[in-house]
Amino acid sequence: KYTLQLTSSKSVVKWRGAKAAAYDKGCQEANMGKTYSAFKWRPRYDIEAGIKRMVEWFASLEKE
Repeated sequence: KYTLQLTSSKSVVKWRGAKAAAYDKGCQEANMGKTYSAFKWRPRYDIEAGIKRMVEWFASLEKE
């Protein structure tokens, strides 16, 4: 959603469009609480700011 908005993309996102592999568990989600406590780590950016930075970075590569 954020990426489409930031890039003004007209792309359509299709979830579950690919056939699942035999080993695929369906839905996986990391337990970030364990990551935060084990590594004393926190993300620098929230999801919106992170995607914005990623889009800007990709755009800068096109200019090179």
